[in-house]
Amino acid sequence: MFTYRDPGSASGPIDLPNYQEFSYSGSSLPVYSGPGTNYYRAAGGKALLGGGRVRVWGTVGDWALIGYGLSNNLYRVGYITKKAIPADLNVPELYLGTQTGKIVSKAFLTDDPIVNPIWLTEIPVGTEVTILAYVKLGHPEGWAYIETTINGKLTRGFINRIRVR
Repeated sequence: MFTYRDPGSASGPIDLPNYQEFSYSGSSLPVYSGPGTNYYRAAGGKALLGGGRVRVWGTVGDWALIGYGLSNNLYRVGYITKKAIPADLNVPELYLGTQTGKIVSKAFLTDDPIVNPIWLTEIPVGTEVTILAYVKLGHPEGWAYIETTINGKLTRGFINRIRVR
């Protein structure tokens, strides 16, 4: 049975779907924290996907939400152009949530919810954020995938789920 869901009606956070994997060996690609060049870019604005095994959860417009390992045994989740995704992968469009949440206890934002979370920034109690999705990814309480700002620049990342309501 097919149920139509108007993409514009999404409001509550979704559970990220299972990822698919592929191997990337093309030219280095810039990686942004959100779907567009106006989003924060980690590594001092130089985050790149150079190659290797890549996880892809889905697409948002012309961008693909991916995760990839770094040479220093860290991991990063971000967005690359969806043109880099192999055509034979059936990658879903993600209709992320738009629910406003409030930080209820000191939260730390990371783009590595898988290997070794390194905190990109601290989000103070009382800060309003947009909750996009939820995902387990090895954390007992799970992660909230949120949108906020770092130094005035839009960014997406993960915080401990219990830190936001």
